[in-house]
Amino acid sequence: MIAPMISLRGRDFIDVADLAPGDLRRLLDLAHQIKAGRWTERPLQGKHVAMLFQRPSHRTRVSFEVGIARLGGTTTTLSSQDVQLGFRESVADAARVLDRYVDGVVARLRLHADLLQLALFSEKPVINALTDRSHPCQVLADLMTLEELRGDLSRQHLVYIGDGNNIANSLIEASSVGGLALTVVTPPGYDPEPSILERARSINSGKNHVTLTNQLNVHDATAIYTDVWASMGQEDERAARQKVFGPYQVNKRVMDLAPDAVFMHCLPAHRGEEVSAGVIDSPRSVIYDEAENRLHVQKAIMVIVDVAVVAFVLYQLLRLLRGTQGTQILVGLILLAVVGVVATTFNLILLSWLFRNATFFIVIAVIVMFQPELRRALDQLGRIGHIGRPLSRYNTRQYNQAISEAIRAAERLSSKHTGALIAFERDVGLEDYAATGVRINGEISAEMLQSIFYPNSPLHDGAVIVRGNRIIAAGCLLPLPEEGSVRERLGTRHRAALGLSLASDALVLVVSEETGNISVIEEGKISRNLDPDSLRRRVAVKIAAQNGNGRFRFRR
Repeated sequence: MIAPMISLRGRDFIDVADLAPGDLRRLLDLAHQIKAGRWTERPLQGKHVAMLFQRPSHRTRVSFEVGIARLGGTTTTLSSQDVQLGFRESVADAARVLDRYVDGVVARLRLHADLLQLALFSEKPVINALTDRSHPCQVLADLMTLEELRGDLSRQHLVYIGDGNNIANSLIEASSVGGLALTVVTPPGYDPEPSILERARSINSGKNHVTLTNQLNVHDATAIYTDVWASMGQEDERAARQKVFGPYQVNKRVMDLAPDAVFMHCLPAHRGEEVSAGVIDSPRSVIYDEAENRLHVQKAIMVIVDVAVVAFVLYQLLRLLRGTQGTQILVGLILLAVVGVVATTFNLILLSWLFRNATFFIVIAVIVMFQPELRRALDQLGRIGHIGRPLSRYNTRQYNQAISEAIRAAERLSSKHTGALIAFERDVGLEDYAATGVRINGEISAEMLQSIFYPNSPLHDGAVIVRGNRIIAAGCLLPLPEEGSVRERLGTRHRAALGLSLASDALVLVVSEETGNISVIEEGKISRNLDPDSLRRRVAVKIAAQNGNGRFRFRR
């Protein structure tokens, strides 16, 4: 079975609030499938995961290590003595170093701010195993447990009693995403963070599934949940908290007020403090089911994160091949792969032998058939080297001058139905194409462009290539796209402009000789019938604005 796709933000799993309702549903469904043994794939085969544990927990460590191993991966676990984030080493440095070693990071940290820094500077997926602000893996296991025992989450009423801590925060987010009715009961002054409540309200468009109260009211509860009164790092407050939280203990009297409710706890529990021994050991207690489901939910999260990365790569591959003959070739290769799987599954000996012995020739054939697409992919990959440095050695004033003169010329040529083709060089050099024309190396002006494209002039039918504020060549020959890759009927100028935009990052301005319409072409996309104002905005935004900012800014 193929795992469902979930759009985890930035490929990380930081909080429950990062999931859309449909994503949460699919993740829980996958966790149920894994637990039932209906999902046995090993997507982490050959991958290694770092486990950062500033805060110890045998449940978190064992469940993640076992889950990763069963998915085919391996782990390295680092304690606070091994990696002292923010003390001996900055979070950014640790993230960048781990990036060179591992394929993902599971982090159980003291500070949520450190987790966000880790995710920001890590190119590999980061999973939140606990912070002072949230505990999303635990709460997803709680939802899975409640769903197993009581069914549809939207029909459940969970009452949380205790400190407004990370568990309470994640339950509030889960309530908003999953539609679960939640009552949070805390002593005065120990409410959850206001920012958590604000974010929760924004998720469900103002629908409020969360009730905050200081009164111990558990009527209609299908589950009663509590946690320790003093979390790690709050040991010095324990005595004071026992006095404040004493009336909020979950005991037989409280459970009797909700006879149909199960008892839940994330563990470890302090028997006799937040919960009585009689309740935690009663048949209504489901704490060990919650602990077990941590394993299945965390496996589902890791599967989804891995699938999201693969899906992104496949999406970019399909974008690259779209509109080329490679699309049809790719379909053919997929069909061949299906035939190969069938041959192996049904033990078709001759067909399997042919596939095994034809592998080398298939690889060579793929390289030959996908040569244009591979060249284009390598070209786009090479542009990564331009990230974080100036777009070119030309300043904004030069680009503004070139744009103004080109647009002024295009307007005049358009009014006379005189064809024109002007290419603006950006990161990818156009020197090879400039070499096919006549060297000009003159400062750009509308009058010069009009002269070049004057009907029947020697340079009229070629392209002008602009670098900065200078015309470096005219009468240039540009590459045409492959036959069959362009579905619409285009003239030669538009085809040449389209071909150059696919082969480079150039922005190309075209004036149609037939209609006088002006078009801008970039990355294989045509913007047609632009009036002077929209033309200025289009070209200025694409070239001048980017150069003025000085840098491309990419999100990971």
